[in-house]
Parts: sequence; structure tokens; C-alpha cells
Amino acid sequence: MEISIRHARPNDAQFVYETRFDKQSRKYSINSNKIKLSDHKKWFSKKVKSKKDKIYILFKKKDINKKISYVRFDKINFFYQVSIAISKKFRGKNLSYLILDQAEKKFNKTNVMLLALVNNKNSQSYKLFNKLNYFPVKKQGKISYFVKILPDRKKIDKYFKVINNIEQARKKNNVNWMDILRISFKSSPTKSAEIFKKITSTDKRINSLSKKINS
Repeated sequence: MEISIRHARPNDAQFVYETRFDKQSRKYSINSNKIKLSDHKKWFSKKVKSKKDKIYILFKKKDINKKISYVRFDKINFFYQVSIAISKKFRGKNLSYLILDQAEKKFNKTNVMLLALVNNKNSQSYKLFNKLNYFPVKKQGKISYFVKILPDRKKIDKYFKVINNIEQARKKNNVNWMDILRISFKSSPTKSAEIFKKITSTDKRINSLSKKINS
């Protein structure tokens, strides 16, 4: 399923309310108390206008009315607390990773700390935040705390581009080495075999030393 994302608008209040306070969401919510819809709308109206906090709505691509999920980034002191909830119509479709990853990209901040509070009984959220490289820092009562520092994605993309170029260059160089090996064995098989034996012996020594580092 292809998903699009946009900033939340005041008229998304009803969707967020229904998604946030349905039975399943409240079961694993840190705060399970339900509030009145009228109070929620007042709160939501202020939230979408906030310059510090961000709320994103994710919806089915090419169908803006098919709202799937919302993701919140609430500024609290020096970090942003992350909250995610998926509409019950779209649960069980393995979308949570895609949703939160897309929201982080849209959030587009670097070197800021994200904080996620997870109910210890919510195994799916545990898996989600682990998969997205959030680090568990502590447990307090029924809650586990996960943190993540958002990297500079542009730098990461740059590094991976260089790594991919190195990989392609090494592939070509491996072919060159095999060509040299063929020429060597063709001109002097006995001498080449002796040199090749020394190379493989050295490789075994390197592998043995590598195991000591990894142990």
C-alpha cells in the first residue's frame, strides 16, 4: 500500500479523537482516560497551530479521504515525544514501520532526541521502535522509555552513495585480479601455485585474528 503524508488540519480532530480513544488504542495507552470530544477539539486546534509541536496525518495515496494514521511529535524540554496511532480499519497490515519512518522524514529535523513511551504489554510497539533504532533506556512501572537521536539523512545518503561506488569499484577490481591470476598460471603454473598458497595461508591468518576481535 502506498501512503502519503501531510500536516494535520483542524478538521482532522474527529479522526484523531476516534483513533486515539477507541478500545484497542486505550488498552495500551500510557494515559487511558477518555476526554470529551469538545475538549479534544479545543486542544487539537491549538496543537495544529503550534510552531514547536507537529502532528501528521497519513492517508492512502490518491485517496485523501482514506485516513490511516496520525503521528505526533510533542516538544517537551529538550526532546520530542513520539506518539503513533493507526485507525482500526488499517491495523494488522504491517504499516506501522512505514508510517513512523515516513513521519520522521517529514519531521525533517536532525540531531534532536526523540522519546517514545511504551506500555510493557504492547509487544508490537516494542518491535516497532526497536526496528527503527530506538534505544531502550529504562523501565518505570508499566512503561518502557525508548530514545533515538535523529540522524542527518542527507549525510547518510551521501555516505551510502560513496559505499555503493566503492562496492562497484571493488567488483571491477576483483575481475582484474582474476585476470592477473589466469595470466600468471598460464605463464608459470608452478611458481604461481606457490605464491597462491602463500596468499591463502595469509588469508587464514587474517581470519583467525578477526575472530579474536569479534569474540
